[in-house]
Amino acid sequence: MGAEYAAFIDEEAIHFLQSLDSERQRTLFAVIRSLRSNPFGEGDFQAKDATGREIQGLLVGPCCLFYWSDHAGKAVMVTEIRMADR
Repeated sequence: MGAEYAAFIDEEAIHFLQSLDSERQRTLFAVIRSLRSNPFGEGDFQAKDATGREIQGLLVGPCCLFYWSDHAGKAVMVTEIRMADR
């Protein structure tokens, strides 16, 4: 397997992460690290963003993490993290 992808996290997603307790933060960061190692994996569901790009959605406990993989740039782009019930 090649080198891990970089991870980029949207600023609003960072603010959401900072609002969580440390256990949930660790869990979400572990998921993001795993996405860097396996950027070709599919999420629990797919959606389209405003540009029509397919975004993967992962359910992580009570949270939902949205991302897409930029294979040309070798990066995982975390676009949103929020509570799954919203």
